Amino acid sequence: MRKTLVIMFLVIFGCAVVFANGSSEVATDSSGYQVGKYKLNVDHGHTESSVTHEACLRWADAVRERTHGEVEITVYHSFQLGTADDLLVQIMQGGNTGYLADPGRLGNYVKDIGVLNAPYVIDSYDEILQFEETDLCAEWEKELIESNDMHVLSWNYGQGFRSCFVNKKCTTPKEFRGVNFRSPESPVWYAVCEALGTTPVAMAYGETYSGIQTKLVDGCEQNIGSVYDNALYEVAPYFIETRHVYLSNAMVVSETWFQTLPDEYKEIVTEECYNAGIYFTEKLAESEADQIADMVSKGTTWIKFEDLDIDAFKANSEPFFTKMDMVEAREKLLDALGK
Repeated sequence: MRKTLVIMFLVIFGCAVVFANGSSEVATDSSGYQVGKYKLNVDHGHTESSVTHEACLRWADAVRERTHGEVEITVYHSFQLGTADDLLVQIMQGGNTGYLADPGRLGNYVKDIGVLNAPYVIDSYDEILQFEETDLCAEWEKELIESNDMHVLSWNYGQGFRSCFVNKKCTTPKEFRGVNFRSPESPVWYAVCEALGTTPVAMAYGETYSGIQTKLVDGCEQNIGSVYDNALYEVAPYFIETRHVYLSNAMVVSETWFQTLPDEYKEIVTEECYNAGIYFTEKLAESEADQIADMVSKGTTWIKFEDLDIDAFKANSEPFFTKMDMVEAREKLLDALGK
């Protein structure tokens, strides 16, 4: 009987160790480091050939090298591990999962964060980097940890400005009335679509191409790189450069998982995540002009930012802040940025 209890204890103890580290496969290299001791599975909604995937792989490689393989980040693409909401649930449950989330979606958990994706609030990538250094950012990060076990490693995966891609020519909020736009399942993004004058339709991003092609929706608001990578310009030939949101995503992991790391590894994982975000942003910015030129050569009609009545779009966006109860959040953010 005593022998049986001892065996059961060892089995339970072993399972606890496996759960804490995310895997039972622990090998020791010639220097005594435990390869793959701390495992993280990172997923995103973009393709394997995307800059997003490349940047995440660079992060994984840098972390592996600096931790002698003890922190092993495996990168997945195209939501192979589940939908965006599935991934966030895994994170909240303490799983060894990472996800590159937009602030609008994080606003489902800490409402004020959604203001980062509000129309005409953030004007540049430099303001995202500035925001990361503010007390307001630290406050929101603390709320995410305390309420949902979400730990933000970095906010600086800048995807550039979001504009409109549509199958009909619309250049004012009035002309956008009655036009259906694909929207992520988030109240913030619904309201962004409405601020443009369009009608939001909840749809997974991977379904956007077929949704426009089959006329379920007329278009979407999205950043140029994502539109190009997914060839959405083939079904939405009008590029209306509204630049209504500067989108910068945040790499989110579970606070429970993060606290399993030694302090040295926490610093490495965070530093290299930030470095990968800088690389990601610069790479996208470099390719954007070429992508626009290629889309235009293939038939896209580009109506430039300078040729639009942006004041009309800004005016149409004002009700967004009252509707989303973000008047105070906008004031706090603008104050934190010195605007």
